[in-house]
Amino acid sequence: MTDASTKDKISCSIAEDKMLARLSIEEPGEERDKIAPQDILDELERTGIVYSIDKDIIKIAVDFYNEYGQGESDAVVAKGTVPVNGKDGRIECLVDFSKPVVTFLKDKKKEYKETDRMPAVAKGAPVFRIVPPTKAVDGMTVTGEKIPAVRGKWKHSPKIDNTEVSKEDPKILLAAIDGCAVWYSGRFALFPCRVIKGNVDNTTGNISFEGVVKVLGDIKSGYTVEAKAGIAVHGNIEDAHLKTEGDVTVKGGFNGTGKGTIECSGKVEVGYVRNQSVTAMGSIFIGGESIGARLYSRNKIIVRRKDVVLAGGSCYALQGIECASLGAESEITTEVSVGLDPAVRKKIELFNAKISELRTRSNYYAGQLEEIEKSKKKSKGLFQKFIGKMETVMEAKMNLDMQLDELEKKRNVFVSHYTTNEPSTLKVFESCYPGVVLSFSGFSRSIEKTVTNREFYLDKGDVVDVMINRK
Repeated sequence: MTDASTKDKISCSIAEDKMLARLSIEEPGEERDKIAPQDILDELERTGIVYSIDKDIIKIAVDFYNEYGQGESDAVVAKGTVPVNGKDGRIECLVDFSKPVVTFLKDKKKEYKETDRMPAVAKGAPVFRIVPPTKAVDGMTVTGEKIPAVRGKWKHSPKIDNTEVSKEDPKILLAAIDGCAVWYSGRFALFPCRVIKGNVDNTTGNISFEGVVKVLGDIKSGYTVEAKAGIAVHGNIEDAHLKTEGDVTVKGGFNGTGKGTIECSGKVEVGYVRNQSVTAMGSIFIGGESIGARLYSRNKIIVRRKDVVLAGGSCYALQGIECASLGAESEITTEVSVGLDPAVRKKIELFNAKISELRTRSNYYAGQLEEIEKSKKKSKGLFQKFIGKMETVMEAKMNLDMQLDELEKKRNVFVSHYTTNEPSTLKVFESCYPGVVLSFSGFSRSIEKTVTNREFYLDKGDVVDVMINRK
């Protein structure tokens, strides 16, 4: 039996967060009683340590004490378990938007692969899957207290037109129609799809469809294609008119005499543009050159290839432009506008002027009410004379404040719709030639000599540039 004085040499401590327990055994004297593992277990129990006790460490400490006469200093004999929080469930899209399609260039000698932005989806095909939350595991302190883990939340199946819940697996969402998958108004959507296997010309007439239109050939001059959810063209577009609330993708080019137009509420991706007009609420991505085009984007204009030009015509982008070369050595006039559209800026100024006028009038009536209130302190009889006027002034001020509040709300909606919080820049990775006229929110600058590798931006009313730092 272990002597009481020997047992007193054993002590245990618990960390403040109760996730760690340590054992200490004082160095023995010349004459010592042996200690047993049970002595240490008894001390742990007395201290309140009951969970995840490391008996191997205890045995080693006992052996060192009994056989070699060595004590122990702060050996970790128990560790708590940290809780593992469950991750929220998620919705997994099962439609492959990266599936490549083969497109032929104009000379029909080369082919290249691009992703299908509007992939076909067969009826009954899985569209979305609900991935359950991961399992949460509670933790435990060395004193046996449970530490609750946060449980992950389930995601509900998204509500998407033309889809249905699988009868075999309620976590799977299936296509209820043969159609096309698109990103429409910033979210996934499934629409019916009309495929034109040849050209849009006198054999098809104009096209109007409440879904997605795919044209496997060209769209000829004089014809119109309108689609609610998106338009995909595998060939070229001549002097035609395209309009959609979704995206437009053109594998070939958009080339004509300047009578062609693309209007969309989403983004536009096109091989090249010559002379035509493109208007997009999203970004405009051009794979090759843009010559003499009129481009308007409420997001960005990006010319993807680094060996082609954006020259001639005009382009405007609220959030910025990126291209290889801007303008041409022939000094062709190229108008580039970035940031706040001058017309939009003028409307905001009109809003502000009207708001300022209403606020001035409201403040005037507030001053009159203050004077009437002062008359009350001076003379009760004088105040009685002003009661009628006070009611008139209060009513006038109330009407003005209502107009002011309504106008400020309209102004704020307009500003948030037509402006961006990010600074707008123009990046030219190769050459920017004379003939280019830059406009940043109405502040202009003409390029007088060729500069290379530049980023232009607005600084206190001046259009300035810096070298682009290429990593």
